[in-house]
Amino acid sequence: MSAPLVENGLEWTIDDDSARAVIRPTAPTESVPVRNGTANGISAPRMPVVEADERVREVAGRVRQIEELLVEAVDAGRLRLNKSFSGRRILYHGHCHQKAEVDTAATVALLRRIPGASVTEVDAGCCGMAGSFGFESEHYEMSMAIGESRLFPAIRQEPAGTILAATGVSCRQQIRHGTQRVAWHPLELLRKAVADVAP
Repeated sequence: MSAPLVENGLEWTIDDDSARAVIRPTAPTESVPVRNGTANGISAPRMPVVEADERVREVAGRVRQIEELLVEAVDAGRLRLNKSFSGRRILYHGHCHQKAEVDTAATVALLRRIPGASVTEVDAGCCGMAGSFGFESEHYEMSMAIGESRLFPAIRQEPAGTILAATGVSCRQQIRHGTQRVAWHPLELLRKAVADVAP
């Protein structure tokens, strides 16, 4: 067994012999917020590969995307967003892992809570980076070709005033490299909406 990682009230340990994830709750919690779409597979159909422990199932049932919790806070009036984005267009690109595991609906819903902003999710498939794939010299050309197939052209046809948003850090890096445009994490944009400033 590798050394455990404790995060979000869970202890994550990888059993090197069987390549099984062993996840144990370290403390009871009301809900387990997840920073992005890549960590909440424990609440999805992957449960059979996790140690059969009723406490794990209980915690997995409480895993929520942070965007879901923030949408609830906005709708309940606990989080107030200002109008600094009024009249601005936001083009959002979802992370592939997020799209595969939980979809992007919560992120899009959160962005659409920003007053006055017009939000569109770009239908562009993969950005081409795929984690560290695009950083590897033998994959660089393929990585850029994937970005050029749909995502980069979609971004280039957007006016300079369009705000780009992307959940994945690798997606944001790829967008910057392939288009020389800055993409923000959706939560960064939400923070700006709370602070009443816009990029």
